[in-house]
Amino acid sequence: MDNLQELKNYISSSKIKVVSFDIFDTLLIRPCIYPTDILMLGGKKCSQTSHYLNIRQTSERLARKNQTINDEEILYSDIYREMADKYDFSDEEIHKLSETELQCEYDYLTARPSVKEIFDYALQLGKKVIIASDIYLSYDFIEKVLKKNGYEGYYKLYLSSEYNLTKSSGRLFSRIIADFEKEGVKPEEILHMGDNENSDVNIPKRKGINAVHVKRIEALAHTDNTFRRLEMFSERNCANTFLLGCSVNMTYDEPMKEHCREERFVSDLAAVTNIVIAPLFVSYAKLIAASCKKSGVNTIYFVNNEGVLLEKILSEVKKYVYGQLKIKRIDITKAVNIAKSSFIKNINSKIPSPYISVISFIRDYMGISEIDDELKAIVMNHGYASVNYPLGGIEKWCTLVDQLNAYISRNLAKCRDEIIGQCGKKSVFYTDKCVDVFEKLFCGSSTVPVVYSLFSDSTHIGCDNRYLISLGKIHRPILKIKEILRNIADEDFSITDENYALIRKNIISYTEYFCEMFKDAIPLMDLNAFQYIEFIKIGMYEFPDFVLKNIG
Repeated sequence: MDNLQELKNYISSSKIKVVSFDIFDTLLIRPCIYPTDILMLGGKKCSQTSHYLNIRQTSERLARKNQTINDEEILYSDIYREMADKYDFSDEEIHKLSETELQCEYDYLTARPSVKEIFDYALQLGKKVIIASDIYLSYDFIEKVLKKNGYEGYYKLYLSSEYNLTKSSGRLFSRIIADFEKEGVKPEEILHMGDNENSDVNIPKRKGINAVHVKRIEALAHTDNTFRRLEMFSERNCANTFLLGCSVNMTYDEPMKEHCREERFVSDLAAVTNIVIAPLFVSYAKLIAASCKKSGVNTIYFVNNEGVLLEKILSEVKKYVYGQLKIKRIDITKAVNIAKSSFIKNINSKIPSPYISVISFIRDYMGISEIDDELKAIVMNHGYASVNYPLGGIEKWCTLVDQLNAYISRNLAKCRDEIIGQCGKKSVFYTDKCVDVFEKLFCGSSTVPVVYSLFSDSTHIGCDNRYLISLGKIHRPILKIKEILRNIADEDFSITDENYALIRKNIISYTEYFCEMFKDAIPLMDLNAFQYIEFIKIGMYEFPDFVLKNIG
């Protein structure tokens, strides 16, 4: 089957009376690449080290090894019984670890949209819908998780933990067949679907049951070269697995579609946003909030109208990382215009012509764009009839430069005081490391040195420049993405204002999805934005030659 509609047509056939679904990776999905990542997060919530995952996995293997010959499935309690016997945990710790793992499963398991659509469709057709899964979790717990995610109205729930029979042995399917034969339903009138090729496809087919392979989202993602390369950049010892998990859940849901090339990147802005850009922004916002908390910084100031998107993301992420962090805006346009001359060194590298006007010298060489009355008075007092007179020789304008620099210093002090006034209470600035002046910049902007000069050299103001520096590392890769997008050799694809608006919308949607999913777990996550940056810098996509030529 090539698409969901074909699957719906198959289900609607009068030959199918019972539709059966697997649970994990079929009806329900986790927001991570590997299921064991949830176990690792549960351990973190209980203050365990990175070794806990190995302990938990070993305990499950021991439980399976020690089950009797008549048992096909272990129970959840068996795992923690082994852990209590083999490792040095108190009864209280075992109870906390067990309950935390269950809570993580409950919190993070969500419905897979495409399969939920098929589930609801089968119910609407009046088919008998059953659910069959090999799982050690209890009937009551699974029923609760299914209900939370909108899976209700099914006819029966078959769990290996309940029947002590498994799909992988074939005996759980034999039980299903026996139950429905009593109702006059033949095996060939049953359709089962799930992600495991053996236990969900091959075994039921050998029993005479129809079967459809619903590929796992991670398996679909791994058919995409883009995702495979990105995964190589993500270390398992950090929490980027959860960023990736949210990305693939939002991008590769459709089970009948494979992604063998990078066509999603060149044609689907939502995909490239969810896979690369949005996780980068979320992880960077988390870094900012966590750094502020660690350093005792209680306020972030965004400058002028810059950083609107990052401000929205930070506002969402900080709720779960550092709720006390305040976000404010200040306007330093005037300060930038006046202070820019401090960083223009044209005079040292190129002597101005004596025939240019004084006003041209002030604007082009000193970088002062606003000519006020005080400035005009300085020029007149220096022997010029007006600002439009020729500059003259070096012996004349050198002394003018000294007076202009004094003028600049006076106005810098004024502007700094004005900014302090805009920021509210003056005392905010009197504590070292109490405020960071933050500016979202693109490469080559003169605002960074201006902002830093306004505050960092002043003895009574504590300003931290680490965000200004690291922003350049963020922006350069993003600019590279934009450049690649602009130059893609696809007549039907272009980057327009509408497309940029779509990118911004998807970034915000991803942020809300991620934060709503993990909430209190976000502070525990070591999200690494710079892995995404390195991935982008080195070359995130392999394009055909004709595309590479256009990129240059």
